[in-house]
Amino acid sequence: MTEDGTPTYADLTRYAAIRSDELSGLLAPYVGMTDRYGEIVCRIVVALGSIPPVSPDDAAARDLIADGTSR
Repeated sequence: MTEDGTPTYADLTRYAAIRSDELSGLLAPYVGMTDRYGEIVCRIVVALGSIPPVSPDDAAARDLIADGTSR
């Protein structure tokens, strides 16, 4: 730190690491939940892929689901 208490450029890497450690701990439950949600969505898409659509609306809904999971 400088004499007036402001951080120097060399300290920024250390502060970034501290923030990253703190945030990763706070976000871990959220990330775990979104990962489980993604697994469920993938299972649903695979299950729907094994059954032919019964209507044009069904086919359109499946297309939208597939578009959303391909990113």
